[in-house]
Amino acid sequence: MPQESYCPDLSLKDKENIEFSSIIAVLLRINPN
Repeated sequence: MPQESYCPDLSLKDKENIEFSSIIAVLLRINPN
């Protein structure tokens, strides 16, 4: 689900933060420790 379609007015930094948070969430889901 592309971030551009989700919220087009986010700044580039906000998009990067969302992508980073998504990656962290996936990593935590794989390895909760």
